[in-house]
Amino acid sequence: MKEIILTTDDNGSEIVLKLGDSIKILLEENATSGYTWELNNDLPEQLVEIENDFKTSNQEGIGVSGQRVLTYQVQKKGNGVLSLKYWQFWNGDTSIADKFQISLDVK
Repeated sequence: MKEIILTTDDNGSEIVLKLGDSIKILLEENATSGYTWELNNDLPEQLVEIENDFKTSNQEGIGVSGQRVLTYQVQKKGNGVLSLKYWQFWNGDTSIADKFQISLDVK
């Protein structure tokens, strides 16, 4: 079992995994702006969510940015797509400022 760490550089990638592997996704976020990373559709059946947390940077003050940390455990073989959106949920899909998507191939 291994942990695969992904960032915005991995957007659009196909990730080959094995049962028991985990994926940790680190995405820049400024939650004080109201924008957050959330699922764009249902979580693929191959994954189960382990962590969804916001970690601030070492800076102090109002409007401090940080990272959204999302960790998923692989629980089922097959193919799927994990799609995330960076948005203000109260403004709906018109507020989507960015997307992150990976294709999963679980052996």
